[in-house]
Amino acid sequence: MSKDPYAHLDAAYLLDALSPDERAEYEAHLERCPSCRAALEESRRVLPYLAVADEGALDGLLDESVTPDILAPPAPETLLPGLLAAARRTRRRRTTLIGSLGAVAAACLTALVLLALPLLDNSLNNRPMTPIGTSPLSATVVLQPTAWGTEIEVTCWDRTDTASPDYRYGLTVRGTDGATYPLGDWQLGPGRKVTFSTGTALTASQISTLDITDVQGRQLLTYTN
Repeated sequence: MSKDPYAHLDAAYLLDALSPDERAEYEAHLERCPSCRAALEESRRVLPYLAVADEGALDGLLDESVTPDILAPPAPETLLPGLLAAARRTRRRRTTLIGSLGAVAAACLTALVLLALPLLDNSLNNRPMTPIGTSPLSATVVLQPTAWGTEIEVTCWDRTDTASPDYRYGLTVRGTDGATYPLGDWQLGPGRKVTFSTGTALTASQISTLDITDVQGRQLLTYTN
């Protein structure tokens, strides 16, 4: 058995089963190895006979009455091992490609999940505030944790269309320690819906309640965290 590591690469080379690096390395070897060049030429002459188009042509190759000049030349010793090596290389490349595509698909799925999580989180946190007494207002609140505290988004509207034009409403947060902090105010008229965005240094777990008040400080809506 030949100890030349390139001896069985002739079939893989002709079947284009080598990687670009392997192909370049084999071609460089051919320039300095007469025996591999000879084996390659023998395989080049024989391989076309392996692609017999129909059974009639194959029967002709096996029929002893057919003149020898149309029969395939004898196969070189390196051809069968080379064909087996080419099949193994092709299988490995296909497996690697499938594995890579699987990894890409998994990465894309992970990215989609990560992108969807904030949307899901927002929809779950879009919680209604509870009216106090006969308040004509309705509101929902979203709490979004951040590195610096909590983003707060309140959507407020007058469900009875009786609010005074440009009446001002304010938002106050109460911490679990009992301290209160004003977070700003906004105007709201009949038939209008306002989305008010603000924030606090309190983390979501440190927020006890959020309250919407009028200009007199009366509680109109509340949300208990």
